[in-house]
Amino acid sequence: MKKLVWGTTLLMACVAGAQAAENEEFKHFSISVNVVPTLQNSTDTSVPGENKINDTAFQYQFNYINQPTEYKAGPVNQKLDYVSVRKFAYKHAYTDPESSGTAADGVGSIDGVALLYGQRYLLAEQGYQGFGLGWYAGYALITDTWVQKCCGANPTEEKRGIPVAAAELFYKWDVLPNLYIEPGVTIAYESKGTGPVNTIPALIVGGAF
Repeated sequence: MKKLVWGTTLLMACVAGAQAAENEEFKHFSISVNVVPTLQNSTDTSVPGENKINDTAFQYQFNYINQPTEYKAGPVNQKLDYVSVRKFAYKHAYTDPESSGTAADGVGSIDGVALLYGQRYLLAEQGYQGFGLGWYAGYALITDTWVQKCCGANPTEEKRGIPVAAAELFYKWDVLPNLYIEPGVTIAYESKGTGPVNTIPALIVGGAF
């Protein structure tokens, strides 16, 4: 099984804004964790060897965030860009469209690390809080372990690199000056999987500094 995760985004805007005044209290770094990573997991017990696939799920992030800038486009009032390093794992059921016949269903586990660049568009007129939408793209190095109905119950493992890109919707809430909670949904296209569009909910809890 060779699963390739591609992101899709329609977040295009033609209006650029001026640089906002630098906020000396703005925190450029954050460390966060998805506290509900198993919401991304799926499985198919009809696949032989499914029980041999690791169901561990997690997502950790380290982010560098630039100061938000003024950006007027519809309901959007600000934008910012960031760089993120993410360590992640999840279990997933899939259908491989490149396999012939009807017995191509499988179950796999993805464990990897990604380097991403992204932009976020904020509805708030100031600060980094409230509703927003965005996109990110980059590259991930993964260990892909899987079994398929057609191919026996012994897992196959492959290490490889894949491009990654996705759109996201989120709400950021600053509980304390250095602590935030961010429920959100990531929307990604999968060239192989249950897709073609995969919607991934998350609840991010993080610290800013």
